[in-house]
Amino acid sequence: MSAATSSLRRQVDWPKHLVIWFFILIELFPLYMMFQVSFKDNASFIQQPWLPLWPTEWQWGNWVFAIKLIGPYLANTVFVAVTATICSLFLAVLGAYFFSRHKLPFSGLLWALFLFLM
Repeated sequence: MSAATSSLRRQVDWPKHLVIWFFILIELFPLYMMFQVSFKDNASFIQQPWLPLWPTEWQWGNWVFAIKLIGPYLANTVFVAVTATICSLFLAVLGAYFFSRHKLPFSGLLWALFLFLM
């Protein structure tokens, strides 16, 4: 590939990248709003609810309150996810050992069904 073709490709690609970055910023704007509003107190939020300005006083207590509120639910979620992953992995290892050591009449069909369900 010559240098002229590479340069032409870079010139053609920048509008595509500009459109992609525009949509990325549109997608990330609500996260930015949520983040900056989470540090405002109620008075500054009521005064300017939709302006994406940084708070004058950072209220870290909002995050502490939120963590205290969802802490037990978050711990429950982690416990269920870890337990389910360990049980699933244990059963998968047992099934793999069974399929590798024992030959049954329909083991090929069962193996294909097992792979299909993955």
